[in-house]
Parts: sequence; C-alpha cells; structure tokens
Amino acid sequence: MAIVRVSIGSLASMGIINIRQKYKPTTLYMLQYSMEGCLAGCKYCFQNKSLNIDKKYLSRITWYPIELGEIIDKIENSGFKRICIQSIIKKGFIQELIKIIQGIREHGVKTPISTSVNPVHRVYLEELKNLGVDYLGVGLDAATPELFTKYSKPYSWRAYMDFINTGVEVFGWRKVYVHLITGLGEDLTSIASLMSSIVENGGDIALFPYVKEVKGVYTVNVDIYYYRLIQIIRYLLLQGYRLKEIMGSGLN
Repeated sequence: MAIVRVSIGSLASMGIINIRQKYKPTTLYMLQYSMEGCLAGCKYCFQNKSLNIDKKYLSRITWYPIELGEIIDKIENSGFKRICIQSIIKKGFIQELIKIIQGIREHGVKTPISTSVNPVHRVYLEELKNLGVDYLGVGLDAATPELFTKYSKPYSWRAYMDFINTGVEVFGWRKVYVHLITGLGEDLTSIASLMSSIVENGGDIALFPYVKEVKGVYTVNVDIYYYRLIQIIRYLLLQGYRLKEIMGSGLN
C-alpha cells in the first residue's frame, strides 16, 4: 500500500507514538507523501519542493511518513469521526489519491472521508464521490488574483474558480470548503468580497492564518484581531447576512 504522511496528533490517537494530548482529535489527518515535496511552487507552503524546509512540516504541524497498511486497522478503533486526506501535486497524484481511498474502503473502513485537491477533471471528483468522499477542500489560499500570481499558485485563478463551481455541482451545497490563508497581504474588503461570492455560489470557507518559518521557528504571522474579524464575517455570511449588512460603509 501507499506511503502517506499522518499528523502527529493522529498518530498519537492511534497509539503509534507517545505524546501527551490535552484534547484527543476526532479527525484523522493524512497528507500525500513525497520525499522531495510538492511540485507546485506556492511560496508560502513548506511542502514546496524548492524550499529548503523539512517536508515533515505543513503549517506548524509535523507529519510523519508511514505505510497506510500499518494504520488502516487502527482507524475505526481510535475514535475518529472523519478522515481528511490532503493531496500534493506530483506525478499521478489524483490516481494515487483514489487508490488510497479505495484501499481504505476495501478494508471495511466506513468513516466519512474528506479530501483536498487542486483542480482536476470533473470525472475524478465524481469517482471520489462514488468512493464515499462527502466533502471537498480546494486550496485557493490567496484572496485576490494578484496575490495568487505573486505567491506562484499553480494553474490559474480562473481554473480555481471553475473548479470550485464544479465541486459544488458534484458534491452539493456547502460541501466544498475553499481554503483561504489570511495574512498574505490581502485587505479586509478583498477577502470579505471573495468569501461573500463563494458563499453565494454554494461553497464554504476554511480559514487559516499565515505561518512563517524563520531559522527553524514556525510562527503565526497575522494579527489575531484581524483574523478573528474575518472569522466573524465568515460566520455572518453563512448565517445569511449580505456583505453590505455586515460591513456597511466599510465596504468599497
């Protein structure tokens, strides 16, 4: 079976490593494995093949490589309510992702599965859904086309927008989570407008703070009050409020 990376918290929950956990996670977090890293050139991502950073890191979390077969029998007995599998870009990544999920299902694991992928053909999304994947994540990350280009995201802004819409068509209303990173240089109006558009078109948003690495130290690089404000705006949008109602004169 395939080698995958598994988050340190998930490994601890399965009893594979011994660390103290104040709160036991209910989601098993997995990441596609590549010793060299991801072929995408996202300048802020520690999985970027071109960055001289240990590939065991994604954001501030450590992820360790392990054979899928070594953990597959432990999944349903570890209290996990969901499996989240994140992909990277490498040769044949979508085919490998499908095989990983097939392997999990063939071993009788019925735990709900979410997966996060970059733009692929609709036929692969339909295959993922047929395997029981019920939520899709899309790593747009940048809040504007200009930041998208600045940070060297793969494909194009339009390709991501089309993929998000296709994802909603395949998985359904509020079943597509668009990943956005706060603190990459966006302004409040830009990210709020993008979130409003995503919500109006049936998507949801997963927010992440920008994490920066300096001499081996990984720290959140965004003002906490700004981050909380964006979280509040997301919440209100999903409650049905229009952006002008939320921001008033603050919206240009």
